[in-house]
Amino acid sequence: MLRWADNHLLDLKWEEIGEHYGRYRLHVPEAERAMARSLERYGQLSPVVVCRRQDRYELIDGFKRLGAVRGLAQIPRLSARLMEADERTAKAAIYGLNRAGGRTRELEEAWIIQALVREDGMSQVEVAELLGRHKSWVCRRLALIERLGPKAKDELRVGLLTPTAARQIVRLPQGNQTEVLDAMRRDSKHWKAYYLDPGREHLDLQYSLSDRIRYYWATPEVSRACAQLLHELTTAGLPLTLVSQYLPIQYAAIRDGRLMNDPRQIVLDGVSQVLRQYANACNPAAPSRPIARMASAVTSI
Repeated sequence: MLRWADNHLLDLKWEEIGEHYGRYRLHVPEAERAMARSLERYGQLSPVVVCRRQDRYELIDGFKRLGAVRGLAQIPRLSARLMEADERTAKAAIYGLNRAGGRTRELEEAWIIQALVREDGMSQVEVAELLGRHKSWVCRRLALIERLGPKAKDELRVGLLTPTAARQIVRLPQGNQTEVLDAMRRDSKHWKAYYLDPGREHLDLQYSLSDRIRYYWATPEVSRACAQLLHELTTAGLPLTLVSQYLPIQYAAIRDGRLMNDPRQIVLDGVSQVLRQYANACNPAAPSRPIARMASAVTSI
């Protein structure tokens, strides 16, 4: 239950209100612009919610309103309601107040849960009790945010990556992609003309059907990343259940004795599959043996 300091509203300059808890909310410029238009037309209809942290007020609810008034000279102050809250209660309030208005997004929920678990030392069961949700919901949200790569998290916070694209990314394996993305961003001539939506750029660089990564395999950092990945997979070994789930064609070949359960051989077989499609399109009667040699040459880069 929320605990209010008193029934009186505060009248605060927007400069007096901090945004420490803004890291748990998505930055949506379009929503702030819509809020600015509403404030211009109707004024502030409901107070923001703040808590006290040392000598400063920190915002708990009302981030779009605070962002909007920064560009409105006619609204230099905001009415605010003061809530008594420690760190855990403040995070729970961010979730509860926005859930009541139907405004929470799963990524924002995941950020709050991750902070409660990783920063505040709560167990997933305790977080579930605090937020009034089932522990399986907490587990799913935590897994969601922890599968998003560091660059994607940063771009999501500042609005460069759309929430829709982020949800697609976290459902896909992250793999060893940091080095590849860095190389592609440093030299954008091979993809910049193809990926025109800034909000999808991070997703397109990793998962677009237009495979621009082929221009970057020979860069030293990408080659090292691939070699390291193959080494780790070879050392750990690939369970057949995993191969069956993600590589069903190679799984069938392994079961039939036509392919070794070896990461490098599996990669070669997958590359050969793709090259064979091009070879058959150009010359349906061409033998398949040269395809294997081409695949070996590609993966030796």
